[in-house]
Amino acid sequence: ESTRRIQESFKLDDVAHALLATAREMFEGDVAELVLFGTDGQTARRLRMSDETQSDEKPAPAWREEQLDPREGVWARVAAEGRGVLVHDALAGHGTNRSLSRWTNLAGQLGRLAVRQGETAERVLAHYHARGIDGAMVAPLRVDDVVVGTLLVGNRRGSMSDWSSADLTLLEALDNHAGVALQNSRQADELAHQRDELERRATHDS
Repeated sequence: ESTRRIQESFKLDDVAHALLATAREMFEGDVAELVLFGTDGQTARRLRMSDETQSDEKPAPAWREEQLDPREGVWARVAAEGRGVLVHDALAGHGTNRSLSRWTNLAGQLGRLAVRQGETAERVLAHYHARGIDGAMVAPLRVDDVVVGTLLVGNRRGSMSDWSSADLTLLEALDNHAGVALQNSRQADELAHQRDELERRATHDS
């Protein structure tokens, strides 16, 4: 049922919104974000869905263009390793020391950014905290074994516990189904744009 909703969609926006809604529902997350990497390796498109964006009085969430910075968040690690990451709640009152220790370990695995572990940990924590995310899962989106983006589910509702590795495995499975659908919809959108452009030129020439 969860993947059927995604597979029945065709347009990129429809597929993306279905994926985010499904991820929030499956994992009881307040926030879900989809990031699609640009072909230039330097830019990306981000789509965010949360309780705030789902208000009947607000328009549907829209894509936001942005520059990719390997020092922000954990997308660079997810893309490089091709596997998901658990972002534990390090800023809430409970389990602070435990979570900070986990983030120190994460910092060590991001050592290729050429900064000290403490600086990396603080930067990652500040990045998510500034966006209102205290705990999350981030999984890769693959097409033909190539990571083309990431899916994040954040701020677990009604629970004092973190997401588990089993939850992350399930999110990665959802991403595996969604990756092909997203790629097909992107190609369909590109073809539709090319068709519209050809029609516009034909009308102009006549």
